[in-house]
Amino acid sequence: MPDRGAINAEPNVAERIAIGTASWTDKSLVGSKRFYPKGCSSAEERLRNYAIQCPMVEVDSSCYALPLLGNSHKCVKRAG
Repeated sequence: MPDRGAINAEPNVAERIAIGTASWTDKSLVGSKRFYPKGCSSAEERLRNYAIQCPMVEVDSSCYALPLLGNSHKCVKRAG
């Protein structure tokens, strides 16, 4: 029989769900003028702003091939 204390120590399912968009560069997201603040126009600014609001993002380019290590490092650095 499992220890009930251990079961209750597990985080709620909602605490384990991360939310993000399909792509931080999506044309409709950028074009809506509602998600990114005015003047946020470079890829670096958009990614940094996105990372403040959402803990994860889909990188659909990885569906086609593994991303280059340098590009992955650049994204992490830009996200802050």
